[in-house]
Amino acid sequence: MRFLIKRYKLIICGVLRKEIDSLRAKIPPDVQLEEVWLEQGLHREPARLQTLVRQEIAAAEEANEPLDAILLGYGICSRGTLGISSRKYPLVVPRAHDCITLFLGSKERYLEEFSNAPGTYWFTPGFISGKLQPGMSEKYAGVYQQYEEEYETYRERFGAEDLARFIIEHQEQAWIRNYSRGAYVESGLPGGNALREKALQFCEARNWKFEEVLGDLSLILDLVSGRWDSERFLVLEPGETLALGGIDEVIAAQGKREGETPVFRDDYEQCWFYDGEFRAIPSTEQAPSGGIDLVIGVDAGGTFTDAVAVSLSKHRVLASGKSPTTHHDLSIGIRNALLTLPETLRKTAGRLAISTTLATNAIVEEKGARTGLILIGYDEDVAGRVTVGSGDIKAAVTGKHDIYGLEIEPLDEESLVSLAGMMIEKGMEALALSSYMGTRNPGHEIRAFRILRERFAVPAAMGHELTDDIDSVRRAHTVLLNARLLPVITMLIDSIGAVVKELSMPAQVRLVTTEGMLMNASEAKEKPVRMILSGPAASVEGVRFLTGRESCVLADLGGTTTDIAVIEGGSAKSTGRGASVGRYTTSIHATDIRTLGLGGDSAVRWEHERVQVGPRRAVPMSVLASEHPHVLDTLARMQGFSGSDYALVQPGTFYVMVRTPDNPAGLTDRERKILGILENSPVSVIELARQLSYPYFSLLGTERLEELGIIRRSGLTPTDIMVAEGKVNKWNLRAAEIILELYTERSGLPRGELVRRIWSEIHRLAAASIITEILAGGVEDRSFPGCAYCGGTFGASDKIEVAYRLKTPLVGIGAPARLMLDGIESHLSAEVVIPQWGEVANAVGAASGAGGMHIDQHIIPDGKGRFLLYSPEGMHVFRKLDDAKETALRISRESALEYAGRMGYPQFSLSVRVRDRSAPSAFAGDIYIDTSVVAKMRY
Repeated sequence: MRFLIKRYKLIICGVLRKEIDSLRAKIPPDVQLEEVWLEQGLHREPARLQTLVRQEIAAAEEANEPLDAILLGYGICSRGTLGISSRKYPLVVPRAHDCITLFLGSKERYLEEFSNAPGTYWFTPGFISGKLQPGMSEKYAGVYQQYEEEYETYRERFGAEDLARFIIEHQEQAWIRNYSRGAYVESGLPGGNALREKALQFCEARNWKFEEVLGDLSLILDLVSGRWDSERFLVLEPGETLALGGIDEVIAAQGKREGETPVFRDDYEQCWFYDGEFRAIPSTEQAPSGGIDLVIGVDAGGTFTDAVAVSLSKHRVLASGKSPTTHHDLSIGIRNALLTLPETLRKTAGRLAISTTLATNAIVEEKGARTGLILIGYDEDVAGRVTVGSGDIKAAVTGKHDIYGLEIEPLDEESLVSLAGMMIEKGMEALALSSYMGTRNPGHEIRAFRILRERFAVPAAMGHELTDDIDSVRRAHTVLLNARLLPVITMLIDSIGAVVKELSMPAQVRLVTTEGMLMNASEAKEKPVRMILSGPAASVEGVRFLTGRESCVLADLGGTTTDIAVIEGGSAKSTGRGASVGRYTTSIHATDIRTLGLGGDSAVRWEHERVQVGPRRAVPMSVLASEHPHVLDTLARMQGFSGSDYALVQPGTFYVMVRTPDNPAGLTDRERKILGILENSPVSVIELARQLSYPYFSLLGTERLEELGIIRRSGLTPTDIMVAEGKVNKWNLRAAEIILELYTERSGLPRGELVRRIWSEIHRLAAASIITEILAGGVEDRSFPGCAYCGGTFGASDKIEVAYRLKTPLVGIGAPARLMLDGIESHLSAEVVIPQWGEVANAVGAASGAGGMHIDQHIIPDGKGRFLLYSPEGMHVFRKLDDAKETALRISRESALEYAGRMGYPQFSLSVRVRDRSAPSAFAGDIYIDTSVVAKMRY
């Protein structure tokens, strides 16, 4: 039988010689191969690889060899093959990232292995026996065999073994540190056991995990046999050039057959404006405005509630006012603050935006609805790491999806109903649902929610609607807290609505979120957890509005705390992980804030012969005496007092009752007696001990009442010093002077020296926290100075002077900022900026904010040539990456439209950012990892 001979020229890497030899008997008899073997390791010299391949192609063309095709036994190989072409012959190239694809048999298996263990070093017979196998040199300790010659060259050139070894270890062979796994490809070749053992020894010497992976030589065989299907091979016609392709194709023909523009790394953004229909716009900045100009912003802070009226079109603050915060009912303080603004501004404002600490405080104090947390598919170990409140219940039901979102265990609906019924019988007022892989496939959460809504009247919340965080513990905390906050925030919003109606304000009510955006009442009632830690976010927005600074360090000084944030490029750094509130780690991404217990109301103490300031808060004595004048006489009589253990408590200490207890039955007899004494007016520590008939001032048992926020101490604070120095012309000057005299008496220092030390300590604390926030990079357990050596250079009295200087301005906001930052240059040199209206910057930030939310979607390869899209609708599977991206864009628009309709937003802008991620591989350049599709909705 006669065959029509097919003549191929095979240009191939020497690492594949053993594999080709093993396949020769399987090559069809009608194939005639001319083999050109290039040296192993050219992926490390891609330019040389390209030159050698081109030379071989050119030689065949010049000799006019009778070839049917030229075959490349290479993949992309560090891009060394990109740009290859032939003007005369078809060029056949496997769709391979590198030679590992050839050993494994397909690009799909390559991606699967890369996704599972990207830090893998591959062993094949060719690698192990080849010249460039990185085995340790027998001549030079710590040097791999392939670098022996380079080591000798460096040693000879520099005349120093240490330098030569440093260059080898940190440059030439530094790549080996990227690996943690060794995989031996078992293809059934002769001598495999010995080669496998050699690979195992290599891994053990480097403490790598060792695995054996089954090889597949079918791709190599089909290449040399002429079986070139388009899924696995690219056939370049004469004149076409090899180019980088998309995820599916790997490589492409630059020219007529496969487009020149690959989809991989094609990051882009699309924007629309919706006002009845979607219209494409160049950017969201060009979206029509909502038409609201006059806005009132309110910040219900720890000490005062501030209110401002802002003109957005004129970029001006028109008026401001403040009132004490009423913690038992925030709406009272909000109402009083609003009444400080001119009536004409109140009645013409188009929006009322409020920043409040209520959500954060409710979590810390464990207030709100008793919640039943239902964990779907959580195993016992993971469920054990989920924290619940003292009145909450958590329990798990079966039902699970795998990491790809495929169901591996159905939802146990019968157990779900039984469990929810038991929780409600035990007094649970809300239910929270968190599925272990809810971000990959929310199907179980959605099904459970529908079942519970049909059978029970209590509200329920689903985790996937609040976050796309893969961390199941943080996600469970987030949905638990959201459910618990439902009645707390609903009550606040309803009471604010009553205030707005009472004051005849036409304003739309908006609440500031953790991200600094605004949401309406319906949205806030549904997702109240988005309001935690909203204060710092509002302060960032306020600084941007008041200063226009794109980069600065923000120091927000209040009565209780100082919040420090770093603003870069117009936005503050965000926490890499979810925000932590009280005992809970959440999935809510918040502004990266370092909070310091330092403010105008920080307690000043004299202990161990030195000044200490904060973090405990105290009622300023000048304020207490203004509200209760009889305190002044008692305070004056405390001068010279020295009875019992008075030296163990701070001089001039008073106690004041600030609220009635929620559960008096839970108090001790002594605590109830203390409250009875304080019920009518504040008393000094001396008088309290007398009425309790207890001689020891330091052991009165007030600590728990203070922790519960029922009573507070009063004493010396920075506010008193500012009053005593005439820097603040309000409250009781004489009380400030007397409390300062008591401290000079206790310390033995002159008044001027004591005040200097107090201010120095305040500036030291503030400067150290600012430096810490800049240097720590969000790591909570790092603090400056951090050691005695650094501490010894951080003050004017130190023997070694080191100047610490901020390269960006320090913007101080909050009522005491101007006075408390004056003098900080003794510890930290900086351009200090105190903007006009800075004392109400948080309220300004609330007023200047815009509404918005994120819709996040994620695309990943499944290792089998498919792409999985995780969206609010659930998981979708695609064969093409482009199709997954187009579907994500569609879902972004539909989700935004559905959300706007549900929340009552008639128009909004939408930007969708599509971004691919990649990682370098050993030989083939970048390998696709995943795609994020982030939609930002503004209304």
